[in-house]
Amino acid sequence: MAPGSQAGTRSTCSRRWPTAAGRCPPQTNETTQLAALLKQVDLAGRVVTADALHTNAAEAGWLVKQDADYVLCVKGNQPGLVAAIDRMPPDAFSPTARNR
Repeated sequence: MAPGSQAGTRSTCSRRWPTAAGRCPPQTNETTQLAALLKQVDLAGRVVTADALHTNAAEAGWLVKQDADYVLCVKGNQPGLVAAIDRMPPDAFSPTARNR
């Protein structure tokens, strides 16, 4: 790696399921690498957690297509999303809400 260059490391960990680890390719952004990291893991029925950096429609949509459940952090820098969540009834976040 060239001096002064940056590379992000991404990883998954699990006691029971396969893990994945890798480095973000040079000149890429970590936000574009979630699918690249997780494509080698069968996500159907699994819960994926990610920080607010990955809270966007593209990555959430990809996880849904993989039949994964997910927990993504939402920060105040997405006021429209925060407001939409605040308008939802509390039982919308129940584990049984998935099939409604």
